[in-house]
Amino acid sequence: MSGDLFKAVSAERKRGSPTRDSETGRVYPSRNETYRALAPQLGLDPDDQYGWHTLCRKFPGRFSDVRTGKPIDARGRLVWQPGGRRGREAEVHTGPQGRLVIPAALRKALGFHQGEQLSARVQEGRLILEKRENILSRLKERYGKGCPGA
Repeated sequence: MSGDLFKAVSAERKRGSPTRDSETGRVYPSRNETYRALAPQLGLDPDDQYGWHTLCRKFPGRFSDVRTGKPIDARGRLVWQPGGRRGREAEVHTGPQGRLVIPAALRKALGFHQGEQLSARVQEGRLILEKRENILSRLKERYGKGCPGA
């Protein structure tokens, strides 16, 4: 395969996000630069191609992304945190057949399980997904025993 696989990726994205070391407060221009600067002090190999991940495993929670302020986990990835206007927020993309993948943290927070059927509707330009049991309990509250399925 010829050509640069990452030619569509911006130069800024290739460099990576600036990283903050919470222990020292120092900001490094990228994750790799963070590792290269700290490796000798910590007795790690500065040429280790998996160095960033090694560093994050040794010091979980020590580093955060400067742009988002979110912590970086032991695998070297940004940690999903509850936030946003409604308490939980994540970016979701549609696949080639219009399928959505709900991130694991959201599924866990909502109690969604594999194979479970959800009700989907559009309300004020938003996609609403709900468990059947939540809909039934809301109807029972509103209509009492006259509710179907009660």
